[in-house]
Amino acid sequence: KIEKNTLKILSKYRKYLINVSGERINEELFKILDCRFSYKTIKLMDSLYIIDEIIPHISSMREVYQGGYHHLDVWKHSLEALRCFEFLCHRYLRKFKKIKKYLDEELAYQRKRLHILKLACLLHDIGKPRAKKIKNNRTVFYTHEKIGREMCEEIAAKLKLSAKEKETLKKLVFWHMRPGSLIQAGVPTKRAVFRFFRDTEPEGLSIIFLSIADWRATRGELVDRKTRQQQEKILFEIVKEKLEKKKEKPLPKIVDGYAIMEKFNLTPSPLVGEILKKIKEEQALGKIKTKKEAFLIAEKILKRRRRNES
Repeated sequence: KIEKNTLKILSKYRKYLINVSGERINEELFKILDCRFSYKTIKLMDSLYIIDEIIPHISSMREVYQGGYHHLDVWKHSLEALRCFEFLCHRYLRKFKKIKKYLDEELAYQRKRLHILKLACLLHDIGKPRAKKIKNNRTVFYTHEKIGREMCEEIAAKLKLSAKEKETLKKLVFWHMRPGSLIQAGVPTKRAVFRFFRDTEPEGLSIIFLSIADWRATRGELVDRKTRQQQEKILFEIVKEKLEKKKEKPLPKIVDGYAIMEKFNLTPSPLVGEILKKIKEEQALGKIKTKKEAFLIAEKILKRRRRNES
């Protein structure tokens, strides 16, 4: 335990952290995030306002009211999301070897996916203060995920994150609401699940874990526990199926871009990529297996494009 006068000194001289190099701050911050329950230390740094000097824009999240659905302001909710994620890790995630291996994957020297995921818990709503509006007497935060992704550029630069860490953080912040949309109507279709992982890879599992922590940090005692448990059950089934699929061999490529261009007399363009994307999706869902079937899909897309243009 830190002595009371020492805490006062830490808070009083926190402004001098601006003189410390980003590399040194990065090193110390990631040592904290490596702790099983880093929330306790981050909470102490929060109480001393030291965290505001380390991570840009934290101060703007304080006391930002989120409307009746949330029981905490933006920053307190973000802290609670970190606490909920670490509890989820301790009680569930790290008991599974494949999930532990996934979370422990190094993104930079001695820095893991787990560390960036914890950072994302603190930053997933960083765009809310700028996005906040009142519409029809309701507090809304439209596009806060896009604003947050952009703000992560500055934060990554300040913390001297690697390019891979930065892109991972941006992806987590941008997609953190996608799992909620995925299961909004109940158990999603195989096509919807495929598209989710296609768009979010290799962070699809991380985004699901972040989303669960986000939900658990919302509503407090007002939460509908039965609905929340049903939602989490669906997501954990998706995680289980994804991990089982990783054992399977990658699907063979039925056709490539050159074959598509030659067959339909096309030049290199985004259209070719769109066709290949659709072919890969149908193959993954077991709808097609042959080059002939792939060409039929390409033909349908081209016909639809011509109809729209005429």
